[in-house]
Amino acid sequence: MALGYDVLVTLPPPAVLPDGTSVRPVPAWSPIASTLIYGERDAILVDAPHTEDKAREVADWVAASGKNLLAMYATHGHGDRWFGFAEVAKRFPDAQILGTKGTVALAQYQTTCFMDYWNSQFPGQIVKDVIVPTPVDDHTFDLEGHEVRFVEAGDSDTQDTTFVHVPDLGLAGSSVRSRHRHQRWLRPPAPEEGLEGTEQCRTPGRRHCRPVRDSVPDTRDADSRRRHDAHAVPTRASRRRGIHRSHPVATSVDAI
Repeated sequence: MALGYDVLVTLPPPAVLPDGTSVRPVPAWSPIASTLIYGERDAILVDAPHTEDKAREVADWVAASGKNLLAMYATHGHGDRWFGFAEVAKRFPDAQILGTKGTVALAQYQTTCFMDYWNSQFPGQIVKDVIVPTPVDDHTFDLEGHEVRFVEAGDSDTQDTTFVHVPDLGLAGSSVRSRHRHQRWLRPPAPEEGLEGTEQCRTPGRRHCRPVRDSVPDTRDADSRRRHDAHAVPTRASRRRGIHRSHPVATSVDAI
């Protein structure tokens, strides 16, 4: 049987700074896209949100598919990609929880050094007893005889990010980012520049996204506007606030 896929975008709860002030207007965190890639019987889940209620929403969605969940895969190590796997695992205890070595290293750091941050941003809402992913032996996963590839994408939202490529579906995810300095970002790019990870992707997708379909050109243009605004603000502290005011939904306070 040919593979198929579905995407569930969960809307974010409000986020607050440690002093109790609002980070930005609701929605105060980027919506999270979870992708279920499935065959006739089995499926693999890509990413799950970090708060208990949204993770349960994903678990219910996967259960409603009627598929046997073989694995969950985190595209990078930030907690809002994989904390929710612990909730999904309550429904699918035999499913593997996977990530690349880079993802696992960052995930371990998140649990040992960064939980205070997550709990301050989402007090009383973060998934409890999170399960750190296990490193994948290979960068591929077999789903009913079809190859699911885990592709290294370098730095984007954080270090050691990846995307998933399913050749038989013509499906992949990608990051519209640049690894170069802000000054280089500001010069006019060629249409393909900064999209090194998308040449294999017939159907690009983003893990942080709006609950609508955005095109790669639209996303690239929005990224360009944010880079110009960030460069115009003189200090890091003021940049964090200034960019939120200019781009309240599209930016993350810890990514600037």
